[in-house]
Amino acid sequence: MKVGDKIKDIEDGDCFYYGTVTKINNKEVFYLLEGVIWDGEKDTDFEDIGKEIPLKWWKIELYED
Repeated sequence: MKVGDKIKDIEDGDCFYYGTVTKINNKEVFYLLEGVIWDGEKDTDFEDIGKEIPLKWWKIELYED
């Protein structure tokens, strides 16, 4: 994973955050949160969309929308 990669930060199969990696410090990864899928549905009211956040969940994958 590198800065600029699109990623999925996955809680489980149908719940995940997605965005673009902005920085990597040692083993800590931050990304610009661009969207949230919760129970298979897009959550447009999530307060952290548009903010730089650290990884939150258990599994990370490259994301292609």
